[in-house]
Parts: sequence; structure tokens; C-alpha cells
Amino acid sequence: MWQTILVPVDGSDSSNRALDVAVDLALRYGAELKLLHVMEEIGSSRVPPELEHYVKMEQVNVSERSFLEAVAKQIVSRAASRAGEAKVGKVGEEIRVGDPGHVIVDYAGETDAGLIVMGRRGFGRIRELFLGSVSHRVSQLCERDCLTVR
Repeated sequence: MWQTILVPVDGSDSSNRALDVAVDLALRYGAELKLLHVMEEIGSSRVPPELEHYVKMEQVNVSERSFLEAVAKQIVSRAASRAGEAKVGKVGEEIRVGDPGHVIVDYAGETDAGLIVMGRRGFGRIRELFLGSVSHRVSQLCERDCLTVR
């Protein structure tokens, strides 16, 4: 039925439930999973003043950007591990920057995803009150099948 299933992940409980559903579907249909985390902003390369001395002494990169990138990698990596433990055959990982709704729709087109499985509520709850949820926006913008998991 679906050869490629896209799962936007953000580490939230809702996202994790969506991943579980997507894993089940991938196993059932022999589909590839594409895991996508969207960073709304890349962060600055500035080192916070309180860490400047530490950076000089330890020669490490602790900018806002490096922190956000590390968190994004961890979110995608954990999702990939869960899919791998469930014995999903093919799992792709991607991190992008931009407006989540548009990035998800664009990536679905790039990967020819037949289905997008996403959580209903992520970590942007305050923002959703004013702008609407990402899952709602994706379902409105996308011409592909979308499954929203509570």
C-alpha cells in the first residue's frame, strides 16, 4: 500500500505515539520509514557569556546552534533506534530548518512519501493557540495521505 512513510518527530509523547503507529504500518506493509525533525531556527553561533571561560579552557563548542543541533540529532537518533528495535527494514533520518508545516510537506514530496504519520500535539502548544497546529497545517497543504495520532 505505502512504500514510504514519513514521520515528523519532535520527542514529544504525541510524536512518540505517532512513531509507534508508523512502525506498525511500516512492518505491516514493508514500507521504509523516513524520520524528520524540523528545527524552526538554527540558533546563533554566539557562545553564552556565562560559558565563555569554559569554552576557552575546554576548547569545546557550546553555542546555541550546537546545542539545538545536538538535541535534534538525539531526537532523530532515538526514533531511529526505536524503529530498528522493532525490526523496521529501512529507516532514513533527516534534520531540516524552517517552518515545520512547509518543510514536512516539501520533504514528503522529495521522498515520495505515500503517508505522513504525525502526532497531534508537539511542544509548540502556546504557538498553536495563535497559528494552528503543525499537523493541521500539513493536512491542509499536502496532497498525500495524512494520519494524525492523538
